[in-house]
Amino acid sequence: MASAGLAASGGFGRAMVSGDRHSVAAGPVVVIVDASLDESVEWARSAIAHGASVIDGGDDVGALWYRALRGTRVSVVGALRASDFFVIRHLARSEGRTVMHESGSAGVVSFGIDALS
Repeated sequence: MASAGLAASGGFGRAMVSGDRHSVAAGPVVVIVDASLDESVEWARSAIAHGASVIDGGDDVGALWYRALRGTRVSVVGALRASDFFVIRHLARSEGRTVMHESGSAGVVSFGIDALS
């Protein structure tokens, strides 16, 4: 499971997608959780244990990005539906951020997004 790879890579401050050699920069980390997805809830539980902040993706991850994450110097990780990941990936790349991802089970995508420098 990808979330285990991220959690096992030295904590969420240095999140790394399992099987990928690129890591999210060390520093503050925010985990986006979708409470309707078991895999996403696992991410949130692990993140809390590693000191990361957790925010609910809600019904509109695009609005969440603009309200809470756009322009911030935090790394963002999580496990979301493929459609929500598509939106987050587009918005993150539009800021020049590096996005790493791995498909999980049943259309869930685990991901890591680097912080703005």
